[in-house]
Amino acid sequence: MGKRVNILSVNIIRFGKIKNLKLDFCVGFNVIYGFNEAGKSTIMRFIKAMFYGMPARRKSGEVLKERELAIPWDEKSAEGVLTISYNGSEIEIRLSGIPPQRIQSMFPI
Repeated sequence: MGKRVNILSVNIIRFGKIKNLKLDFCVGFNVIYGFNEAGKSTIMRFIKAMFYGMPARRKSGEVLKERELAIPWDEKSAEGVLTISYNGSEIEIRLSGIPPQRIQSMFPI
């Protein structure tokens, strides 16, 4: 069996409509559920942004894209921490104080 990446926790300081949310995950299958507009898709966009970054805006006339949806309306940047385990090590992936175009840093714990 290949190497596995497990998401241990998500700590969203500010991302989209979510502020100050901490979720701890179990190893295995986890379900995120809630009412409409509760933030489920925003949590998934946060996780995707932490692993893959956010695409830059291509044209000035485009409708809101993932990048714009990630930055809270009353802020200038998104911020958060994703903690994963990989190959027996715990790693923090941080997004801090910059528009979410790419991962700022990764720290072994």
